[in-house]
Amino acid sequence: MPFTHKHTRSLFFLPVFISLIFNFFFLIGRSQNLVPNPSFEVYDTCPISSASTTWNGPTGWSINVNSSDYFNVCANQASGVSVPYSAAGYQYASDGNGYCGFYGFVRTITTQQDAREYVGRQLSSPLLIGQKYYVTLKVSLANTSNCAINKLGILFFNNNYFSNAVFLQQPPPLINNFAHVYTDSLITDTLGWYIIKGSFMADSTYQYLLIGNFFDSANFDSILYTGNKCVAYYFVDEICLSADSLTCNPTLAIQEDYFENNVNIYPNPSNDKINISLSDKNKNALIKIYNLFGELIYQDKVSSSMINLSNHSAGVYIVKIQIENKIISQKLVLTN
Repeated sequence: MPFTHKHTRSLFFLPVFISLIFNFFFLIGRSQNLVPNPSFEVYDTCPISSASTTWNGPTGWSINVNSSDYFNVCANQASGVSVPYSAAGYQYASDGNGYCGFYGFVRTITTQQDAREYVGRQLSSPLLIGQKYYVTLKVSLANTSNCAINKLGILFFNNNYFSNAVFLQQPPPLINNFAHVYTDSLITDTLGWYIIKGSFMADSTYQYLLIGNFFDSANFDSILYTGNKCVAYYFVDEICLSADSLTCNPTLAIQEDYFENNVNIYPNPSNDKINISLSDKNKNALIKIYNLFGELIYQDKVSSSMINLSNHSAGVYIVKIQIENKIISQKLVLTN
């Protein structure tokens, strides 16, 4: 009888136990980022140059869809694909040491055709039909670009364009004026990282993603700064896809919201003096400014300050504001 009674209790709790285990792994599956290596930190080999014909990109990603590029601090500065200095411009990674870059739009001089580049990979698992998914990715306009565009975004699909690291023909066949998540805002920021975010309902068991511009010239806007041919090159970092909205709420979004609401650095760019204003509750913020060699050129602990930088040469500097245990960084451009 004791054995039978114990066995009966075990049978009673077994379905409950299985249900708890199932729910546990279901919640884990919902909350995970379905984009492996989302910040391009893991790589097969360090990138050599943007013109290299051998694979030296982030593990699992394809940068050979119309020859996009991979940048990492491990690369020699002379290679043109280092971080933060590169042939495309100056930018620190949003997360870690690496990021990718692609032409959102360029009109080729030789063929007079519209060209684009893409970055893509396979997801960790197919999407579930009828499930709502949340997406975020961060992009920044490269300094060498002479124009800026909108409609950058992410497209999900089932065709494996990456099996042979193929080059898509020009004009690209994926220009159908649709992306699952994209932005209508012109992305003009070369200092920080712009967050593209949105959600969609999966209508297929999508297995792959591509990042880029999927709209034709008549269906996206642009701003031309110089010249007469638009060249819009963008860096991309920190891609997130999840069925849980909280998973794709990047830390940088919190930092950018904090800057917008509590910190004001102006003018930026500046030719000699800048003003840094902080909210009253952050009077003990520590402000540090570094040059690109990592040398500290300014330090003060104030709530607001006008800083004279006329003795420093033109270039890019890093402003770091430490408030308690949080450090927020922003680029500063001097033009004097």
